[in-house]
Amino acid sequence: EDKSPIWTFGFGSNMNVGLLQSKKGLRVLDSTPAVVPGWRLSFAMKGFSLVEASWAVAQPITDRVDGASSGQGEEIHGVAVLLPREDYLKLAKQERGYFEAYVTIQTYDGRELQGRLFTKEPEKLESEVERFKPRTSSVGG
Repeated sequence: EDKSPIWTFGFGSNMNVGLLQSKKGLRVLDSTPAVVPGWRLSFAMKGFSLVEASWAVAQPITDRVDGASSGQGEEIHGVAVLLPREDYLKLAKQERGYFEAYVTIQTYDGRELQGRLFTKEPEKLESEVERFKPRTSSVGG
C-alpha cells in the first residue's frame, strides 16, 4: 500500500493553508505558491443565484468552447499543498462531486511537482460553460 504524501493544487478557498488545517482538519506537510500551466480559472459552475451566481472552477485549455487553440501563457496561480495520503483522501471526500485531474505544478521557486487538482468532469464543464455564454438579445432590434 502506497503511503507517500500527495501534492494538491489549491485555488480559491483551498489556497488558505490555515483554513485547510483548522476548518477542514487536514495536516499540511508543506505548501508553496505555484502555478498550473495550460489551465485557466473560469466561473462556469452554477452557484446559488441569490448568494453566489457561480463558483470558480479550473478548466483545461484544451476544453475551450470559443475555438481558440492557444493556451500559451494561460495558467492558474494558487498554492501547492503537500498532504499525507490519508489527509488527501479526506480532502477528496470533502470535494465530492469534483474530478481529480493529474497536473504538473510549477512552484514560484522553480520546482516542478506532479500533483492533482479538483475540477469538474470535462463533459460537465462544457455544458456549464454553454449555460453561461452570453445570449444575444432581441430587445431594441
